Amino acid sequence: MTGPERLIRWSTVAAVTGVAVVAGWVSYEHAYEVVSAHGEGGSVARLYPVTVDGLIYAASMVLLDAARRKVDPPRMAYWLLGVGIAATVAANVLDGLGHGPLSAVIAAWPAAALVGSYEMLMLLIRGSVRRAKRNDPDPDEFRTEDDFRTDEFAADLPPEPAPVRPSRAERQALPPSEVDRDEIVASLTADILAAAAAGERWRPDYGDLETRTGYRRSWCEKAVRDARAAAARTDRTGVLA
Repeated sequence: MTGPERLIRWSTVAAVTGVAVVAGWVSYEHAYEVVSAHGEGGSVARLYPVTVDGLIYAASMVLLDAARRKVDPPRMAYWLLGVGIAATVAANVLDGLGHGPLSAVIAAWPAAALVGSYEMLMLLIRGSVRRAKRNDPDPDEFRTEDDFRTDEFAADLPPEPAPVRPSRAERQALPPSEVDRDEIVASLTADILAAAAAGERWRPDYGDLETRTGYRRSWCEKAVRDARAAAARTDRTGVLA
């Protein structure tokens, strides 16, 4: 954006904002007088006009957000914007209607100026967004022919095979030497029975068992469970299972 363009833009924004502030204040006073004349008072009468102009602001911001994101604006935003504009114009007209039709037209002018200024400000913002998007550099603008050839070569390559998850047996560490599981279970069973005969409580030494077998803790725990079951059956039948 050049210097003159920037000056025009910001002077327009300042003018539109100034008109909107003055028109909004006058419109607020008119709406306040109407609300006060119809039974409301205190803080309610002061805040009531804000709901009208606030509705116009909220609906306009929804429309602006939709324009920035290049999506269809919701119909509810258009409907509420129209309701808000009609309400603020009606309030200003009612305030001046008691002094005649000409006074009603004069009183309606601030509301029209407020709505028009606000919508012009939204148009300026939308236009700046569109210009910024048009000025965004093309991602391919600074790429060389070698870059494009590299992309074509990569597109012709076959897809990489998906990684194969190793099986549970493959993930488990192999023992350093061949281990006879039945012998390990039988040895543990004998230790359990010997401890029971001596009136002692047998406790497995998993560290020693892992060292002897080369297997992990889960394998050793299962061997101990099988040994306890075999010892229990031996205790009932007198025969080592």
